[in-house]
Amino acid sequence: MTRIIDLTHPLGPDANVPPALPQPTIDTVRTMASHGRNSSVITLPAHTGTHLDAPWHVSETGGDINSIGLDRLIGPAVVWSFPQVDGPRGIGPEDFERASPKLERGDAVLISTGWAKHYGTPAYHKRPWLTVDGAIWLREQGARLVGMDFANPEQPPSQHGMSMDFRDHHELLDHGVLIVENVADMSAIEGQRVRLFVTAAPVKGIDGFPARVFAEV
Repeated sequence: MTRIIDLTHPLGPDANVPPALPQPTIDTVRTMASHGRNSSVITLPAHTGTHLDAPWHVSETGGDINSIGLDRLIGPAVVWSFPQVDGPRGIGPEDFERASPKLERGDAVLISTGWAKHYGTPAYHKRPWLTVDGAIWLREQGARLVGMDFANPEQPPSQHGMSMDFRDHHELLDHGVLIVENVADMSAIEGQRVRLFVTAAPVKGIDGFPARVFAEV
């Protein structure tokens, strides 16, 4: 029997946003009492919560969210588990080569570290990361999309004392490999091959957007 596993953190005022950007706000501008219906306005950074990065995020010539075809957002995926037993660390080719099930060209790759349990806490930002060699390996092996249960594939400044250069983003997005950040708990599907759905609205002229992400098992 088919199961649907939701991999999305709820979107709201307490959702994760990039550093120094404002938290989302939701305002009810019409109510049942005033207009006979509820209508709301939401204001939020494009990269809020569980979201999709478009190539335009790191390139003036890259496509926006609206340019991404559904064939790249829906399809087969492998879910790989890399528990952070001794604290956050970089995840790279040596990890991927041992992972199961094996990656086939055109697959999405979901990286599950257990870090989703820290979502909404200060510990969430002291996170794992994807090594540059790991990003190169994934694109060279034919991944079409990489999703992770932490906020960013880049090595965090807290680990090396420098600003992020977004090398991982460039290695992936510049070569057509999409990125989904802040994926929710994947423990129910670790080590499995699934059908992945990333349902971001086709917004024109924007470099990222929140998405409802779920897997069919």
